[in-house]
Parts: sequence; C-alpha cells; structure tokens
Amino acid sequence: MLKSAEGMAELITDMTREELERSWRARLGLALARPAIESMQRRTDYEELGAVPLLGVRGGCFVAHGRSSARAVASAIRSAAEFSAADLPAKIRDSVAELHRQERRLLGVESPEQNTAEEVSV
Repeated sequence: MLKSAEGMAELITDMTREELERSWRARLGLALARPAIESMQRRTDYEELGAVPLLGVRGGCFVAHGRSSARAVASAIRSAAEFSAADLPAKIRDSVAELHRQERRLLGVESPEQNTAEEVSV
C-alpha cells in the first residue's frame, strides 16, 4: 500500500507541475501557492522521516525505503532513537491491557479488582 501511495503522489506531483506550466495564470497561481506546496512536499518527503515503525507486541523495528539516501538513513536513525526514548512499545502494551480490562468488565468476565496473567502478557 505504501508503494502505491508513493507512486500516486509522484504521479499527481508530475501531472500538477505539467498543468501549472501551461498558462501564465497557472504560473501565477503556482507562485502564490508555492509556500504551501513546498510545505506539503516536506511533510511527504520520505527522506525527512527516513523510516516508519513496524510495531509488534514486544517492540518495533523501522523499515526504510530501498533507495534511501544518507539523509534518509540519518532521519531513520533519529526516528528510531525518538521511538526508543518515548518507550512507545510499553505505552502501547499498557493501553492494550487497559482496553482488555475494560472489555472484560463490560462483558462481566471479571471484576475490576482482578488481575489476570493474561493482562500482563499482552
């Protein structure tokens, strides 16, 4: 899905650029919209993010683009360090455990005071 989205974004960018170069009005519009377009490009630049987390139950790993540049690799390392410092796997695990506790309470499976081994191993 990610590859499809990247391909579609590239296609839309190319088609938009072609259309904006067709007339003086379009070029004027482009000049006025340039700051917003550049901001959007930075937000969708894979080199800026570097990699995305692939989350698992006990942790995560980061998946980078196959054609990553040195800048993208540096960004991926930065993203992984931020992920690790934020201790996101533990926060996700705790949130999922809390959802399970709430679900069990709603279904009447256990009382709120009970803690099961199943919750701890989530």
